[in-house]
Amino acid sequence: MDIQILVKEFKEKHWVNYYQMSKRYFDSLPESTKENLDTIDIQEDIKTVLIYRLKDNAKVWLNSGLPLLDGIKPLELIEMEDGIKALKELLLRMPD
Repeated sequence: MDIQILVKEFKEKHWVNYYQMSKRYFDSLPESTKENLDTIDIQEDIKTVLIYRLKDNAKVWLNSGLPLLDGIKPLELIEMEDGIKALKELLLRMPD
């Protein structure tokens, strides 16, 4: 999938709502789980949603090449222009 499709579809208000819901869950977790991604330089809102969605698998997912992104690792999106928006949209689209 072209990253620009994700960027184009991204809506900040949807992300903010999802982040706020994720934060309530995140705040109830033990500190050891919350610290799972502390060694990775990533925005706090993305970290919160990642741990809400993937729990202990968040670090593995971030470092795995995704077929949907033609093998690009989600962590690599952070370094790309518009990558943060693409990563957030990808997290919003992740099925339950």
